[in-house]
Amino acid sequence: MWTAVIDIETNMAQTAHMLRTIAFLLLIAGGAVFAQQPDAKTRPSPEATAATAPAGSKELAAKVKASFYHPDALPGLWLAPATFFASWLAAWWFWTGALLGALCTCWIHALTGGRWGEPLRLAALPLARSLPWWLLLFLPMIAGVGHLYPWAREPAASWTRDIGQPGFLLAWFAPGFFWTRLAVIGVVWWLLSRPGVFARKGRVAAATVAYVLTGTFAAVDLVMSLERGWYSSGHGLVNLAGGALGGSALCIALVARLAPARFPDPPARPPRTHAPPVWRDLGNLLLMWNMLWAYLAYVEFVIIWAEDLPREVSWYVPRMNGGWEFVSLVLVFGQFGGPLLVMLSRAAKDDPRRLARLAAWLAAGQLLNTAWLVLPSVAPHDARALWLVPALALAMGLPVLARVAATVRMAPSAYFRRQGWVALEPGEPDLPRVIDAIGADRVLFGTDAPHLDHEADIVAHFTGRADLAPALVRQITDANARAFFG
Repeated sequence: MWTAVIDIETNMAQTAHMLRTIAFLLLIAGGAVFAQQPDAKTRPSPEATAATAPAGSKELAAKVKASFYHPDALPGLWLAPATFFASWLAAWWFWTGALLGALCTCWIHALTGGRWGEPLRLAALPLARSLPWWLLLFLPMIAGVGHLYPWAREPAASWTRDIGQPGFLLAWFAPGFFWTRLAVIGVVWWLLSRPGVFARKGRVAAATVAYVLTGTFAAVDLVMSLERGWYSSGHGLVNLAGGALGGSALCIALVARLAPARFPDPPARPPRTHAPPVWRDLGNLLLMWNMLWAYLAYVEFVIIWAEDLPREVSWYVPRMNGGWEFVSLVLVFGQFGGPLLVMLSRAAKDDPRRLARLAAWLAAGQLLNTAWLVLPSVAPHDARALWLVPALALAMGLPVLARVAATVRMAPSAYFRRQGWVALEPGEPDLPRVIDAIGADRVLFGTDAPHLDHEADIVAHFTGRADLAPALVRQITDANARAFFG
């Protein structure tokens, strides 16, 4: 009789590595906070933003020269507080949205079925286990709220001046309620990332609904409120669709690049002579998320722009000036139009190498889209964000991606040898084969007592086996149990 015992591993090395990463990034942030830049404290009105062009070379040179003569500004020469925290928020929002978006796609697969979910889960589930570290990486934003949000840095009369009845907003963005709400959202996300969600379809359905609600609230609090007095009922869905696109693309890129051989083409069934590969399904998945994201973003834009109300178009004014209009065009043609044409081709979707490149492109495009959502509302003319956002995104994500990539590369047999134990009766005739397959250090002494097939003198039978060395017998009966139970 066979019994598999799974070793629940808590990797303290990963914890220490992530904490060192946070400490390093906080050290940079500490230098940024000391920057004395008056324009980092306040955000100009939408009308002023529309009429103001980027700073000229002489003005930029004057700022740089002044910063050298200001002792407190030297640490923040290239890292203004508002720009730094906006870049941190953009990088964090990208990774968190991608993680939860990939997990949401796995929930959809759990409800619908299909071969396409197996490759996705191979990368998405290890990625979901890193969610506590992403929640920890949000802590530096406590110091950045006053630099980013009008409701935190301005008097209530200032940021609610264009709102007829500001009572609800004042209560919603009260500091105590704001941080309590984010804490509850973080706890809910942590619960949603637990493996037990997949135990029953009812849990999966509830998790999907909970994610849509909490994700919408998070988008309102962290992204939409960056713009003074602006709101859109569809903005949460735009963020959630973008996160699902970025997360699915990231997982597909990893699996298609690192483990394509694990998912060979299925055998053909009559009347078909050739069964479509699973990569085609994953390409269609990317096509669906890409079209949904583009549709929601386009509908939001058309409705707001057609109404032409100053308070509503204020979201798009900074994104149509200061160079961000070119980023908008890149997103339209590079993130949607071009990939759409590629994903209409079966040849592109059937080849895992080409699909991996396309998915990596879409994941990078989602990072650009996240920067486009965040930065123009805070620092529309600060070019330092061009290197801060990718630098912070890489610093945050590379430790986790390295671990996920190692899991994706690992063969199932190697994963079992690392994580699994086998307990069996010593009289099992296949014991030598088990030892050869997973190693003698992963085998435990077991018994079926008091069942009828239990051997009366099991210890004597085991120690008397001619195919096992005495040292091996002692290891299985004593040393392995000590190692497993500690």
